Amino acid sequence: MHQPHAATAYSPLLAREGIERLWRLKADFGRERSAREVYLDEVVSDRYALVYGLQLIRDELQLVPRKPEKQAATFNSSRCDCYDEYGEAITLSLAREPLHDLPACSPDWRLPSVCVTLAHTNCGDRIHQGEDKALYDSIVASRFATLSERGGFKVEDFAPPGGGTDHGATLASVTVGHQLDRELKDLLYTNNQSFALIAMDLQTHCGCIEDSSGRKLGQAREASWRESRPACGAIAGALEEYVRGYPCPGVPSASNTESLPERVSRWKTTKSAGPYPTSNFIHQRLWKDLQGDGRGRGFFNWLKDKVQVDGEELTFSEDVSLIASCIVAVQGLYATLAGLCAQAPFQPTVAGTDIGRGVAHLTASVMINRSGQEDTLIYLARATILEGEVLVQGFGVRPERYLLLPRKGETGRLILQYDGATGTCLPEPEQRHSADLLRTYHFRA
Repeated sequence: MHQPHAATAYSPLLAREGIERLWRLKADFGRERSAREVYLDEVVSDRYALVYGLQLIRDELQLVPRKPEKQAATFNSSRCDCYDEYGEAITLSLAREPLHDLPACSPDWRLPSVCVTLAHTNCGDRIHQGEDKALYDSIVASRFATLSERGGFKVEDFAPPGGGTDHGATLASVTVGHQLDRELKDLLYTNNQSFALIAMDLQTHCGCIEDSSGRKLGQAREASWRESRPACGAIAGALEEYVRGYPCPGVPSASNTESLPERVSRWKTTKSAGPYPTSNFIHQRLWKDLQGDGRGRGFFNWLKDKVQVDGEELTFSEDVSLIASCIVAVQGLYATLAGLCAQAPFQPTVAGTDIGRGVAHLTASVMINRSGQEDTLIYLARATILEGEVLVQGFGVRPERYLLLPRKGETGRLILQYDGATGTCLPEPEQRHSADLLRTYHFRA
């Protein structure tokens, strides 16, 4: 039930100007850079362009009502008694009006304003060692997260096990639902050009070990003296579990009668991806994200040429872990876009209600974990929503269109291409219809 608002009809003029200002800024996709550079040049700059000229509402103290809440007891100045809500006298040794100066923190709601909520996801893997979270908070959250009464950053912060993205509809629903109370919406919409902004940054990760013997992607060390292990372990586990457990039609008890080389050889000749072979729901979700074309054949066919078997040991080509992490991040962005499109603030405007009075800005990136070094980022995609109009720019979800360029030097930074383009050379933003997103990701408005 969406309550009507007394304010005049919503005018999205300032929101649209902000969206246009954001999309005039160039974005640098596919190149590994310091997290500081990506956060400042891509995330912070885009968002400040979006809210330019607007009063930024992001402090709980700004949301204190102008009028103090009604007191349970009222003071009678002619007698030193207080009366409760039933009219019964209460004798106090000292009855005094409580001091309540916090309403002075409230902004002038008559000004064009934007109330911003920030959400951030990354894999719960401890390989990040907490460094990324601290850097993200100091650069991004310090500027766009809601501040608590004590000055802390109130970020919708999710660290799902496996990958770094989770159910897009749930992420969208809780982030929108936590932003504004009904009464605060009435205050915000006092000005007919004010709106609510949802800012989301979705991240996955991929380990990288580089030394004189070469480069290993998808592997990381907790410390330089520790043994290497998969990172992201959930993505690596999902791929290996799928290949090892792939169902072999017509072969009874295939898991017990066939060797791994025989099974992989049979798998490479099949045309159907088949169901995921185990009940691990996290691996199932990741495999679904990796399918790309919605039927599984895209990633399934691409993966066939990337698998090597030596006895009972299974290995993947160098680029598999990185490209898989990229696809999971971008699919997470699309799923979250679809989840937001099902929320009232991001649907086409309905006059006199809060429907359509939301703006969203989303980013997707993959973090590179190297032992003993600061985590770096590869910026992958960005998107906006305004009145049901979705614009997306960046890398996609087709694995065959990714290309990992050869390493330059012993510790050269990673560079990815998508459809032969990288850096600032990717095409202009593409418009996606919210109805198509909802249909693709099986969400209902």
